[in-house]
Amino acid sequence: ARERSFLAGELARVGFKVYESQTNYLLFEEPEGAYQADANYISLYEAMLSEKILLRQCGNYHGLGENYYRITVGLHEDNMTLLETMRRVCDTRYK
Repeated sequence: ARERSFLAGELARVGFKVYESQTNYLLFEEPEGAYQADANYISLYEAMLSEKILLRQCGNYHGLGENYYRITVGLHEDNMTLLETMRRVCDTRYK
C-alpha cells in the first residue's frame, strides 16, 4: 500500500491523473493534448516501449480512450526506474 501511494503521487507530479486503487495496479490518464503533436509524434506507449518499459494501454476498455494506461506497482527500485524514465520521456513530449 505504501509503494502504491508513493507511485500514484509521483505519477501525479509528472502530470498524469491517477485513479484511486486498492489493487496492485494503477490506472492513469495522460491529459489529451498535453503532448507536443508534430510529425515526429509517437505515443507514450511507444516512447516507453523504446525504453524497454511496457505500459498496458487501456483504450480497449469500455469508456476509456487511448490516453489511459495501467501499470503494476513494483518494488521501490523498479518504480524509481519507471518514474525516472517516465519523467525523461514526458519532458520531451509535453509543452
